[in-house]
Amino acid sequence: MLADVPENYRGAPEFEFLRAVPATWDDTRVVDGAVGDYISVARRSGEQWFVGTLTDERARTVEVPLDFLGAGSYVARFYTDSPETDLEDNPDAVAVTSERVDATTTVRARMTSGSGHAMWIVPAGGSERRNP
Repeated sequence: MLADVPENYRGAPEFEFLRAVPATWDDTRVVDGAVGDYISVARRSGEQWFVGTLTDERARTVEVPLDFLGAGSYVARFYTDSPETDLEDNPDAVAVTSERVDATTTVRARMTSGSGHAMWIVPAGGSERRNP
């Protein structure tokens, strides 16, 4: 869901992620969380995983183990706070990076206050797949 009018997302790198998120899920897992502080949830549709981590008003780094992934190698696209992200002065700065991951990978989700961290994970290889 868009928290604003769609025109405000035009050209925003995170819109790629929002467009890709499906409406139905095959699996949902709470990876980690503390009530009122933060939560990390992984959701699967087909072979693709979408992982979201949110924090409260406190900046924090959360360890997100990817042990829910099946065997093999995956490509993860990360949508994260940029180094210059600041809730008060620059809340819209987003960095997008990609790397290979597998079920032994633990991602460090660094978040400024009131923000989040998202991952779009697909199996590596295969021309029929949408790779992040």
